[in-house]
Amino acid sequence: MLPVFILSDHDSIYKTSLFGLKIIYDRYYGASYGGFSDFIFDALNQKIKFQGIEKRIDRTWYFKFEKFEVSQSMKSIYLAKGLKGLADIYCDLEGANKYALKSGIDRDELKTLSYFFFLNRYFTLVDDVAGMVVFRQI
Repeated sequence: MLPVFILSDHDSIYKTSLFGLKIIYDRYYGASYGGFSDFIFDALNQKIKFQGIEKRIDRTWYFKFEKFEVSQSMKSIYLAKGLKGLADIYCDLEGANKYALKSGIDRDELKTLSYFFFLNRYFTLVDDVAGMVVFRQI
């Protein structure tokens, strides 16, 4: 599953998947968009602040949405030095447009780092077998 990130109307950030977005589209946004591709474009480009998502997530599909807080220290680095500043600290360059996560980062920091890479058109790929996290540009 490739993680994607969406915003709520309370400025919370949720990590989900394309499948999670499909559920939201089908249940709440299908009538207001010309098609799923238009909806995905707006959602992935952070043009939608999802109204009341906290109330709409029910137990049957809650696991597909993971709310988190942005690490303020990472945010400060990102605002001052951009993605390159974060990548220099937390990643090793693995080739053109590909970064591998260094060890020693906690789960919440990984979500924040993945979010900032996502905003810059990178996907997070997790290799459970090799124990690696890679950020690759689309």
